[in-house]
Amino acid sequence: MAAPKMQPVSVRFASAGWIGLTEKSFSTFIEVNGGRTAVMDRGFTVATVGADGGYSVVAFDTWGEDDAGDRLQAHLEAAPEGEVLILIIRDDGTHKLTDGAKAAITALGGIQVGSVAYNDAYALMARKPSAGTPPAAMFEAISRRDAGVNAVAHEGFFLAPVTEEEEAEEEAEADPRAAASLRADLDYARADVASLKAQLAETQASLEALQG
Repeated sequence: MAAPKMQPVSVRFASAGWIGLTEKSFSTFIEVNGGRTAVMDRGFTVATVGADGGYSVVAFDTWGEDDAGDRLQAHLEAAPEGEVLILIIRDDGTHKLTDGAKAAITALGGIQVGSVAYNDAYALMARKPSAGTPPAAMFEAISRRDAGVNAVAHEGFFLAPVTEEEEAEEEAEADPRAAASLRADLDYARADVASLKAQLAETQASLEALQG
């Protein structure tokens, strides 16, 4: 069975705690294939990235909303296997963060989330593992409130399979080009045939003149 075609998906994202936002004026955002979303919500923001580079963003105020941790946990557990998830904290994401939410993040490969403290910056990128597959983060980092910078940023890419729809679109785009190329080849062939006929006619006329 042939291996699926793969395509790169570029990502950039940044997390910042309270000090990073107020004293350093860092911005928080998630960007996929050049499409940027400014993150202005406190707590955790989660981006779910599809194979085509499309993505959706959901915010969970795990500083101020009592049910935010439970909703974050449910959201991560419901994410489809194989999807890439990007999680960042803005301001603070720990005050209402539940053990269940931490466990869901750890299940993605976020092994440092248990040590995230008040106002720390934190970011994670991981692919949702399939059943029986050990989790492994593509990127994970913390920047402490008292570390001076109090921000985390990452730029990179991951490989995603080309979807059937994208392959069909590529073939549809290629077909007109292939047809045009074939038509051009046919035109050249017809011109060659016409030239050969003209040469043959001249040769035949020369032979008849010699015989006469």
